[in-house]
Amino acid sequence: MSEFHEKRKQNLIQESLLPIRNLENINLIPEKQDIESFRQLSLIKDNIIKFVKDGYNLLLFSNNPGNGKTTWACKLGLAYIDYICNYATENPFLYINLPLYFDKRKAAIQDKSLCDEIQKIEHIIKIAKLIIFDDIGIRDLSEFEKQLLYIWIEYRTSNKLSCVYTSNIHPNNFNNIFGPRVADRILGYSTCIEIKGQSRRNDKNFLEVINSDSITGD
Repeated sequence: MSEFHEKRKQNLIQESLLPIRNLENINLIPEKQDIESFRQLSLIKDNIIKFVKDGYNLLLFSNNPGNGKTTWACKLGLAYIDYICNYATENPFLYINLPLYFDKRKAAIQDKSLCDEIQKIEHIIKIAKLIIFDDIGIRDLSEFEKQLLYIWIEYRTSNKLSCVYTSNIHPNNFNNIFGPRVADRILGYSTCIEIKGQSRRNDKNFLEVINSDSITGD
């Protein structure tokens, strides 16, 4: 890998707003019930350029939190960056945790220092070739938030710009959570893949780490 490639890749990753934890090379081993889902996701990852070029969309959903949906979505984003970083225009990919973003947007009403950041992100939403909308449906949306989400998704699907959605809500409940217009555009344009496994959030706590490393004080 050339120095230019690596530098450009790191710049694009930083611009994408990917969480630091999801930059790690996490090896996801499927539970038995998820072998086919993981196979399908690996196929999308291996063909991520065609997926994005042709404007496909993906919904990763599960009743269980923490079982790899966001990690898989970020793996797709990183694979895309790795392929195109030598010739990409600015901001080809963006990660948004939807509930946290809407909270920040609401905070910008009082904190004007956030306005420039909000405007930049919402500009990128219209031009990025690939966007991850993470944790959609984790909380109820206001009518304004539903309308804004509809505008984004309608614009992106109309212009064949790819979205990857993750959710702990079953698609059968999307109508109630998002309203029929948003639900129709998410489900009508997306490949839906369910992950059924249990939570993988089993990081050691700090004391376990230092004990396992046999670190002692002076």
